[in-house]
Amino acid sequence: MSFNFITSLFDLLSLYYIYRALRIAYETWRDRARLGSNPLTPEQQRRAEEAAFFLAIPPGVAVHEFGHALAIWLSGGQVVQFGYRVFWGFVVPTGTFRAAQDWVIAVAGTIGTLIYGLALWLWFRTRRTSSLRFFGLRALRLHIFYALIYYPVFSAMGLFGDWVTIYNFRATPLLSGMTAVVHAGILLAYWRLSRRGFFEMPHFANAAAQDRLHALQTEAQAQPHDAAAQLRLVQALIQTGTPRQAERALDAFLAQHPDSAAGWLEKATLQAVGKRHIPSQAATSAEKALQMGLSDPHGVRRANYLIGLRYLDMGKPAESLRYLDRAVAVVESEGMEPNPHFHTLYQMRARARRQLRQPQGALADVEKAIALARQVEQTEAVRSYEELREAIRRDAGNPK
Repeated sequence: MSFNFITSLFDLLSLYYIYRALRIAYETWRDRARLGSNPLTPEQQRRAEEAAFFLAIPPGVAVHEFGHALAIWLSGGQVVQFGYRVFWGFVVPTGTFRAAQDWVIAVAGTIGTLIYGLALWLWFRTRRTSSLRFFGLRALRLHIFYALIYYPVFSAMGLFGDWVTIYNFRATPLLSGMTAVVHAGILLAYWRLSRRGFFEMPHFANAAAQDRLHALQTEAQAQPHDAAAQLRLVQALIQTGTPRQAERALDAFLAQHPDSAAGWLEKATLQAVGKRHIPSQAATSAEKALQMGLSDPHGVRRANYLIGLRYLDMGKPAESLRYLDRAVAVVESEGMEPNPHFHTLYQMRARARRQLRQPQGALADVEKAIALARQVEQTEAVRSYEELREAIRRDAGNPK
């Protein structure tokens, strides 16, 4: 793949990037009062994440290229062309440089990127507005990722870019070797911080939810051997959108209570969070929870639901239906109110029944799913379920 083709492609992508950046800037300014309120909400998290990508990176690109230019000037050269394309750029130097100077010029851009990302975090971490603090945190994470993971991989795949020069061991064996050690050290720290949930901030529906999480954290710290207190904290961390912190707390809990059915159910929940399809590990953890004697009706429903979804993803509707039937049976036999949020359970069972050519049961389930989704005004879900209903009717030869 030629350099000219890649730069042309990146130029086209820049146009879309500019459009998205301008739109996000406008929407952020328009909604500044709502986005500036505390505590942090899921919407604020999403908007701050978008702003970190589309608004924080363009100045970072300029800083990166200026880092190259500064190193060129300090090495006695001149900049004959400075290209800035919002989310990528380039600097063309002129002059005669030693191998070590080439290395300095190449690495200067990455150093500029990292300093810029760190400066953003340090500036915003003390802001009163939680969405600004989250913006700074995610901007730092993005710049570390792009500077030390994405760009090196891109250079290796494209065989051009700063990292080809930075890791030219033939020309600069000592400098390249030192870079490799520092690079690996920063990536290790980045990985460990990510695992600890450093780049996460809990989101809250309201101040009461924030106070509840703080109370649970205090309770768990004061009673480290209280299994119920530790599990309540894990559940709260999952609910507030901090899966890494929840995982860390849950791993510590399971190390002390390896036979806890409730703990393994939370493990299954964490393993499924954010996944389009249920991973095999999540289904295994849910099965383990059931085998250990999970007794809470809501927990039993959740475990069977996760396993049923896993089998449905695997194209095994008969096995899926067996577990989904158990989940529905718990809802209907334990005196549990059919919570409107259970609509996905009935929709999934309708899908399993459709694959098994059981149209009457599938129609009954999808009608139940539609009714429950309407109660919570899930219009997108209702539309999707209505399309499923029509597909089931067509399968049965009854399109109306």
